[in-house]
Amino acid sequence: MTTPTDAQALPPIDLDARPRDFARQSRGQRVFGLVTAPVVLGVLSGLFAGVFTPGYWFMLVVTLLAGVLGGSEHVGGLRGFVRGLAGGLVYVSTLVGALLLTGGDTSLPHVEVTWAFWVRAVVIGGVLGMVGGLLRKRG
Repeated sequence: MTTPTDAQALPPIDLDARPRDFARQSRGQRVFGLVTAPVVLGVLSGLFAGVFTPGYWFMLVVTLLAGVLGGSEHVGGLRGFVRGLAGGLVYVSTLVGALLLTGGDTSLPHVEVTWAFWVRAVVIGGVLGMVGGLLRKRG
């Protein structure tokens, strides 16, 4: 068995590092952040909303954090807000789709298949993204 040399060792993790600016990300990173992550979070949230309430609440917390993190890839509140609107739209669309696949029945009073729910989720996504963008600009 060989041991890694200093040149082969992994660099230390910088916990103070900010996410890479969206404009400097590869196409794959952009697609993951704009499409893949919100789709996966939305599908899991929708499935849990229909069958397992604690799982839905856990996914909601993860999604809220992801919204702020996605916004922090942009400098400034406006760019973060637009990113959050896009992520929120993808998220709520897939959440509702997954919820309908499970029968559309949920015991959660604030999760319903209505336009008001849709708009509320998109606006919340925008606000979360704006917070992330403002935090990046400040930091």
